[in-house]
Amino acid sequence: MTDSTERGFTLLEVLVALVILAAGLAAFYQTFGTGLMAGTAAEQERRTTEAAQNLLAELSGLRVIQNGVTSGERPDGLRWVLRLDPFVPFATEDHPSPIAGHLATLEVTPAGRHGRSVRLQTLVLRTLEQ
Repeated sequence: MTDSTERGFTLLEVLVALVILAAGLAAFYQTFGTGLMAGTAAEQERRTTEAAQNLLAELSGLRVIQNGVTSGERPDGLRWVLRLDPFVPFATEDHPSPIAGHLATLEVTPAGRHGRSVRLQTLVLRTLEQ
């Protein structure tokens, strides 16, 4: 004989619990996937920025710098465009500037154009040798 005071879950209660569980898991996996994609995008942007900084560091080590536009592609697929414009600080007619400079603008684009481009600007200054 069965005791009428013992109660179990009805089929309807079990189905409602499964629907709530499924909705919760779906929301969790969607949020988790979005977080993974954001992390991947941030890592790509970090690599692109690091490559741009390295290219500008190489520029400061050159003995001769010419104005104009130069472009290239790195082995990892990053494309870059470097624009050098003349920059003359402190110049007057009576006293020429003892410093020659270039305004360097570098834009680095990730491979396949996926991700954000990084644009950096800096001044490259040199003393004039007399």
